[in-house]
Amino acid sequence: MPKTTVFEMWTLLETYGIATTEEISLVTSIIGTTEKAMLDILYSRTGYRSFEQFEEEM
Repeated sequence: MPKTTVFEMWTLLETYGIATTEEISLVTSIIGTTEKAMLDILYSRTGYRSFEQFEEEM
């Protein structure tokens, strides 16, 4: 399975309704647009540590 890019993670957060564009932009303006930032948003909103884990539970 190919590695998910930061852009793809951003899109998944929006698509699944986990966070809005504005919320993601706020977080990334503070801590940077990184894989860690996307995973931190995912975890803080869902409790899942990876997008794979989140998608398995859906």
